Amino acid sequence: MQYNSEIQNSFYRAKLKGAKFFSIGKSFLGRDILCCHIGSMQGKQILVHGAIHAREYITTLLINRQIEYLLAKQKRGNLDLQVGGIYFIPMVNPDGVDIVFNGAENINCKLIKERVNKILEKSNKQLFKANANLVDINVNFDAKWGEGKHNKTVEGTENYIGAFCESENETKVLKTFTQKIKPSATVSYHSKGEVIYYKFKSDSLTLKEARSLAKLASAVTGYKIVSQGSSSGGFKDYCMEKLSIPSLTIEVGRDDLTHPLSKKDLPHILQQNLKLPLRILEKVLSL
Repeated sequence: MQYNSEIQNSFYRAKLKGAKFFSIGKSFLGRDILCCHIGSMQGKQILVHGAIHAREYITTLLINRQIEYLLAKQKRGNLDLQVGGIYFIPMVNPDGVDIVFNGAENINCKLIKERVNKILEKSNKQLFKANANLVDINVNFDAKWGEGKHNKTVEGTENYIGAFCESENETKVLKTFTQKIKPSATVSYHSKGEVIYYKFKSDSLTLKEARSLAKLASAVTGYKIVSQGSSSGGFKDYCMEKLSIPSLTIEVGRDDLTHPLSKKDLPHILQQNLKLPLRILEKVLSL
């Protein structure tokens, strides 16, 4: 995979620290969607993922550093998770991230390559959010699919809902894995804005628990909790509505920054978010 060297290095560093990545499934172009688990497989679990939107790969760097942080605590004997654990998926959309850096260069299928190039001719590849099938994965889930204010029914760099609900490999992989592990909470990392979303149609208990997690996340990060926007069909939305899992969408990086956020923006984002997964797991375990 010809990703930016910083992304490659972040996975390599995490592996050197002892992270064991495993594949939970394949992307549209057949790349592995990698996951890492920290803690015990027993007891409550949480799920943290990033880079469901291609240009938001800063969240991959963040999550890999969160993994390193927890592994270092574990090595020093400062992390004793005998019950409960965290599943990290640093990059849900590996094909899209590759397109941000390399355009259609690494796409072997002529037809797909032509489709992607046609879209890129009209747009800046660095702003690309979709997968290699030109579907925005985070509007493809079965949660008021196609009802979002900015949803599109024509393929492109963002907001295209897909030919049908949950049409994409990446959507199916994340959905199936979530159903399998049955997490007690999920965190979806996006960029940008330094805000936290938690609301979506769900039962009152799930909404109450999600609000509690949002308040904790706000206290840790300093981010503002905002009302649910006009989007639908997202992973958080699916978890809340269909699985009754309290879930957050967290937008990292100041709103005045330019997409895609760069490595120089990472230190401040790390300062705000490094300890958040562990704090959320601790909160979930206390309930």
